[in-house]
Amino acid sequence: MMKIQRLIFSLFIVGLLSMTACKNEEEIAPNTITTNDFSASIDENAQKGDAIGKFTANTSRGAVTYSITSQSVANAITIDANTGNMTVEDSSAFDYETNQSITGKIKISNEDNLESEVNFTIAINDLPTEINVFLEDEEISEGSTVNFGITSSSIFKTFTIENAGQDDLILSEDPIIGIAGAEFTISEQPTTNILKTGERTTFQVRFDPNSSVTSSGATIDILNNDNDEGNYTIYVKGRYGIVILGI
Repeated sequence: MMKIQRLIFSLFIVGLLSMTACKNEEEIAPNTITTNDFSASIDENAQKGDAIGKFTANTSRGAVTYSITSQSVANAITIDANTGNMTVEDSSAFDYETNQSITGKIKISNEDNLESEVNFTIAINDLPTEINVFLEDEEISEGSTVNFGITSSSIFKTFTIENAGQDDLILSEDPIIGIAGAEFTISEQPTTNILKTGERTTFQVRFDPNSSVTSSGATIDILNNDNDEGNYTIYVKGRYGIVILGI
């Protein structure tokens, strides 16, 4: 009987020791955070609050929180401390002509105060620009010639510049419209040199014919940031003469 009691007691002790060992193993489980560097891309001209992407990390101890510790453009990006959702904070930072990317570091912390830091890179996509020029309702293609006709007095023609692209159209010269040639002048310059998508502005050309000159011509240059038509050239011509109606 004593042998059986001793065996039961021994088994009890072994079980108790095993439970204690398991508990100790759980208590000393490694405190870890698992994550990777983050990269994403977004079109330029993004607005405040636009989504960039979701950064995630895993930990062996409870939940994690996120914070941005540095970024190449101050306050350009924000991150939700609990979800890891990254959004645009400063829309002015998302101009491809100024910044092609924004980089920085994200800190991850868990409930046991373990911290890890990783890099992030947000590429900014360049959007196309597209300039169109019109005379009344007719589109004037780059390199074409506009004829002011035959006249003995001043003639004015109004041209329209349109931004048909997705990025800001910037008219980059001062004065905005350049012209070279006798008897033609820019009588009215555009009121702005930056056009948002779909916006228009106008300029006016004046022809003052000289009776001593048979015919005249000039070159109009519209310098801009269109990738394909950065110098939009239009030729203009006209002649001095008296037109007698009915003949």
